[in-house]
Amino acid sequence: MTILRRFISWLSSLGRGTRAEARGGYPTPTGTPALGDLKDVRITSPTNSQVVTYELSTKRWKNTAIPSAVTDHGQLQGLTDDDHIGYARLTGRYGGQTIIGGTTASNNLTLQTTSHVTKGSYILSELTATGYLKNDGSGVVTGGNSVPGVISFVVDGGGAVIAAGIKGDILVPYGCTITQSSLLADQTGTIAVDVWLKAFASYPPTVANSIGVPAISATGISYQSGVTAISVPANSVLRFNVNSCTAVQRCLVALTLSKN
Repeated sequence: MTILRRFISWLSSLGRGTRAEARGGYPTPTGTPALGDLKDVRITSPTNSQVVTYELSTKRWKNTAIPSAVTDHGQLQGLTDDDHIGYARLTGRYGGQTIIGGTTASNNLTLQTTSHVTKGSYILSELTATGYLKNDGSGVVTGGNSVPGVISFVVDGGGAVIAAGIKGDILVPYGCTITQSSLLADQTGTIAVDVWLKAFASYPPTVANSIGVPAISATGISYQSGVTAISVPANSVLRFNVNSCTAVQRCLVALTLSKN
């Protein structure tokens, strides 16, 4: 009896499929087809961990290995989008960029020219036409950028008119160029101060090493004059000698310079 019922049920299913086809439909599928049975799928020698991708040239799906991770930086896409704001952009960034060394108190930002024992220079090309800063490792910074400065020396008569003679020396530890000399007196009078320059190794300077004599006439209390650029090597000594003076009891001698 059970066999008969199964046979009748099978006949009924055939009738339903025939009627569906007559109406333009499809018979009810009796199972899931394999990928290889589909017309637009081409599976050849499948292996573990492969994926199915669409090939436009053949308009079919095919099996292929999973693409490996990109290990060559040059193969990365979207690098020109400049949307990685967490990284410095060496070619420049619209609106500028700021490099910050740390996030907590007393953090440092360390820049190093090279890992080699012979160090290079920190080039700041917009300081001057040949602008640069260089630290030789001892803390001395030199370079092509002119840094303005002034050497000041006060001649004091101690409440009396300044007497003629040598008044003192100043050691200049850095190379520079003197571009101007100035005198400021405490009152109307006259004073002439001879400036001598000598290398520290050949100390002391003498009148034979004079580089100029700034002077105040009786018509004023100040004097300022540009001088022919005078080069002062590092570790030089400047000596100040009063040639003559009337009425002035205190005078400032200022030498304007540009540090090398």
